[in-house]
Amino acid sequence: MDLMDLDPATTDALYATPLVATDAFRLITLRPGQRYDPVVVQLRVVCARYVHQYVALSYVWGDPAERVSIVCNGLPTNITVNLHAALVQVRSPHTLMLVWADALCINQKNKQERGHQVAIMGSIYSNARLVLACMGESPDGGATRIVSLLADYAPVMKSTAPPTRDPCWQSFGHLLQKEWFTRAWVLQEVGLARNPRVVYDDFDFSYRELMAAVRWFTLYDSRLAARMGIPGLLIHTLWTDWSESWARNGFLEQCTLLDLLDHGALLAC
Repeated sequence: MDLMDLDPATTDALYATPLVATDAFRLITLRPGQRYDPVVVQLRVVCARYVHQYVALSYVWGDPAERVSIVCNGLPTNITVNLHAALVQVRSPHTLMLVWADALCINQKNKQERGHQVAIMGSIYSNARLVLACMGESPDGGATRIVSLLADYAPVMKSTAPPTRDPCWQSFGHLLQKEWFTRAWVLQEVGLARNPRVVYDDFDFSYRELMAAVRWFTLYDSRLAARMGIPGLLIHTLWTDWSESWARNGFLEQCTLLDLLDHGALLAC
């Protein structure tokens, strides 16, 4: 079963406007709503050189057999449970949002279009106003504790030892064991982003500050980190920012292909 298992008439209606320009892609206009309101969206074609005020989603597709119906361009459209949850989690209760989500913005039935959109995906993520890594709900209400710890310690991570007795670290473990951290594609999505944010419960916080905190704690005491369920996540903590300034700091020159393979050894790819 395809992720977008639509009948041909629905597919033709949703993707009637072809992506002609080399930098063309689709955006979702996501209507406002409360948590349990139906998800209602409209697809529109835009060109990268003219639009930057959109939010790009980074999420795990999930089981294509588990689907939820939304309204897209006035038509019932099936999307995965995970994409539905991400749209519900990020939408505003009061205002329209422009959102990019690959499963819906790309005609998954059109191989040529898919190939072209994959080729410009780096541009889509790097030009977005925000990239939101959607993690869903926490098992322990831990988003509050993570936000609190980052606010307290982010400014002093390089000059102090981590507070190892702080119970907030256990909530880090629950978050970092989410399936999102095992996916390869997400590295590009947050790495190229100007402002990648993690959306967890009803909170959002900096992905790069999160990775700095993980690096701070695991370098201080990797055994303690392991006991708290906090993985090293080298591929995330070392390859957090793909900007030119990061590349110029000499890190890339120190890494070999074997280093990269080692850092990504636990990815599900």
